[in-house]
Amino acid sequence: MALLQDGKLVEYAIERGGAESLVGNLYKAHIQNILPGMQAAFLDIGTGQNAFLYLGDIDTKTVFPPMAERENFHVGQRIIVEIAKDARGTKGPQALSKLNLPGRTLVLLPGADYVGISKRIKEMPARQRLKDIAAAILPKGFGLVMRTAAEKKSAEELKGELNYLLDLWERALARAKVEKKPALLYREQDLVMRTLRDYLTADVEEAIFDEELSYHRAQKMLEALAPEMLGRLTLFRGSNLFREHGILGDIGELSKRRVDLPSGGFLVIAK
Repeated sequence: MALLQDGKLVEYAIERGGAESLVGNLYKAHIQNILPGMQAAFLDIGTGQNAFLYLGDIDTKTVFPPMAERENFHVGQRIIVEIAKDARGTKGPQALSKLNLPGRTLVLLPGADYVGISKRIKEMPARQRLKDIAAAILPKGFGLVMRTAAEKKSAEELKGELNYLLDLWERALARAKVEKKPALLYREQDLVMRTLRDYLTADVEEAIFDEELSYHRAQKMLEALAPEMLGRLTLFRGSNLFREHGILGDIGELSKRRVDLPSGGFLVIAK
C-alpha cells in the first residue's frame, strides 16, 4: 500500500503472505513470568512465542478481567491484551492492556472514560455535534474516538457502527470466558480492508487497485459502509501500478541508511 499526497509518497506498508501480522489482534493471555526490576511481564498468547507487556504505564481500570486498584499482577493471571508490535528477531510481540476496536468512523475503547475527536475535524460546531452524539449513545465503561470519516455521519449511522463494535467486543469477552488456554479473541482485518477503513476519507481523490479480487472486496465493503465512496475506486489494468505513478524510486529510498533532508543536512540510520 502506498499513500500519495500531492504526488509524493508519505506512507508505505507491506503485508506478505505466510508472514501474517499480529498487530491489532486481541488475545486471552496467561502471565508466564514477571520481572519487577524491568516492570515487565511475559505472556503466553498461544502463538508459540511469548509476548512482552510493560507494566509501568498500565491503568488497572483498563485491564480485562477488571483488577482492583491496588491489586498486583501475578504469574498465572489471565488478561486480555492487544498486540501493538510484531515479533522481531528474538524479541516477541509487544502487548498492551489498553484495548481498541477500530471501525470506519469510530474506535471503541473498552474500559476508557473519554471521547476523542479527530484533529482533522477542525470546525467547532462539527466537533461539538460529535461530542453530543457520543454522550447520547456511548454506554458506561467505554471510551470512543470519532474518526475523520465520522464528521458528516448522522447519529443513527454512528450508533449503528457503535453497536457493531460493541457486538465484536461482547463476542471477544464471551470467547475469553470459554477458552481455558491462551487464544485469539479478535483478528484485525488484512491490509486492503484496513487501508480502506483507515485512509479512505472525503479528502482522498482515488483508491487504485491492481488486483481484481481486492478491488471487488473493496466494492462490497463500501457498498455496506460508505456507498458514497464507491466512485473513488479504480481498477488499474497496466503492468506496474507503482511505476505508473513514479514512486518506485521513492520506495527504494526507504531501505537506504542515509536520509537527505530538505535543509541540506542528512540522517544516518544505524543498523
